[in-house]
Amino acid sequence: VQTISAEKILVTVGRKPNAMPGLDKTGVKVDAKGFITVNDRLQTNVPGIYAIGDVACQPMLAHKATKEAVVVAEVIAGKKTKYDVKAMPAVIFCEPEVATTGLSEMDAKAKNIETFVGSFPYAALGKAIASNDTEGFAKLIGDKKTGRLIGAVLVGAEASSMIAEMTLAIEAGLQVADIGLTVHAHPTMGEATMEAADLALGHPIHVMAKASSPSANAAAAAAAAK
Repeated sequence: VQTISAEKILVTVGRKPNAMPGLDKTGVKVDAKGFITVNDRLQTNVPGIYAIGDVACQPMLAHKATKEAVVVAEVIAGKKTKYDVKAMPAVIFCEPEVATTGLSEMDAKAKNIETFVGSFPYAALGKAIASNDTEGFAKLIGDKKTGRLIGAVLVGAEASSMIAEMTLAIEAGLQVADIGLTVHAHPTMGEATMEAADLALGHPIHVMAKASSPSANAAAAAAAAK
């Protein structure tokens, strides 16, 4: 634990949508929190008016707004495009980096989804050891019933780049086993997700395996039946 003396602390927790002046005169509907209400084509209740980014809905992320902008451009161009995102990556650019995507264990519990988890420490990762950057871990969260990857938490070096693979896996409906079966180049930080997948399924190579859990057994069975 490190103690730091300071004269002032800047608290930047909490943000709210900042809609353009005069919006209330357009007839566009907003919800109780001030976000503009849109459908899956990002259309408001007023024809010809669309809303994207921080004023539309959570999460307030630049890459989410960019994706929405593409959807709106295609809708205006006459394409049957919809905003349909299963997993939205989020990154905290601190030291070490923190990146998440998909559902957390708490989110899954709220949705009555039974999960199985594999968390692999950077301390057992070859590239991390060679780089003297062993602080962190890769955690994969799977759906016990289907074996599919539904969430991931990465903490450590290169987490901001590695989270894209996890987001792709969730969007594609891949199983945790698919991550473990995918050959990852060595030595790289990216191997942490492969190792976490193997750990979640009960057959890790570079860390000691815990006693097989019903969740891991069910996930392994789902993967075998694929």
